Amino acid sequence: MSREPDVLHLSIAPSPHIREGENTARIMWTVACTLAPILLFALVNFGWYAGVVTLTSVGSCVVFEALWQKFSGRPITAGDGSAVVTGMLLAFVLPPNVPLFVAVVGAGVAIIVAKQLFGGLGCNIWNPALVGRAFVQIAYPQYVTLSSWPVVSGRGFTRVFQDIRNVAAAGADSAACDVISRATPLANDAVSSIAPSAAGHVHMMYPSLKALFLGHIPGCIGETSAILILAGGLFLIYKGYVNWKVPAVFL
Repeated sequence: MSREPDVLHLSIAPSPHIREGENTARIMWTVACTLAPILLFALVNFGWYAGVVTLTSVGSCVVFEALWQKFSGRPITAGDGSAVVTGMLLAFVLPPNVPLFVAVVGAGVAIIVAKQLFGGLGCNIWNPALVGRAFVQIAYPQYVTLSSWPVVSGRGFTRVFQDIRNVAAAGADSAACDVISRATPLANDAVSSIAPSAAGHVHMMYPSLKALFLGHIPGCIGETSAILILAGGLFLIYKGYVNWKVPAVFL
């Protein structure tokens, strides 16, 4: 009685060969959700317009990615969340009072030039959001490098947009102040203010460490709250999406 030999069936496919439940869309949407608390804080800190800038940046990134992939004959992956993350990160490094067209231009450069022209997700050699930010920094410095930043009130809401030079000139001194050179805010924990004295001299009061940590300070949309950024980073490290050594080296 003969017995046929066992047959070993091999499945030949490109790597990875060991798979888990994670995929690109799940990772990207998790990152987007991690960034959401920072956006909510920006709305409290700077007002509703910061949300409009973020929505404009995100929407532009998604549209640019879908249009580019459609016209280049590639599968449309605009719904995988990667364009949403790029749009949020781009908005987070822009001033909260930036004109909307600057966000649109930055999104176009980020998606088309820095991402798609290099082959798409995973093939880009630079961070697309930061490439878009660098481009608008060069193209529109008057809107990105500001002499006027939103002044955050004690409750965290935007009160006014005020030019630092006008504040400096409000004292008895008639000469306007073009540039103020000062030491790092980490050297002082006084309350943040810019106030001319009776003699006309401008006294720079640095933000407190608490204000710096919580984020009730002027700045770009998503850069002020250290505690929320650190919390989001720790969560992504916990999920295994971020290698802790990379941010540790930068810090």
